[in-house]
Amino acid sequence: MEEMHRIHKEVPFGYWVLWVEPAFRALRRKWRERRALAHRTHDRVMAMR
Repeated sequence: MEEMHRIHKEVPFGYWVLWVEPAFRALRRKWRERRALAHRTHDRVMAMR
């Protein structure tokens, strides 16, 4: 735990704001799109049965 705290202190806040947060947003958007596509595909397959 102490190691994580040290790493966090060494990384400037601007790095988190400018790089990490947008990357997480893009990843979350990609997951959402894939999940929606999977739901649509599943619904279409179930309707064919």
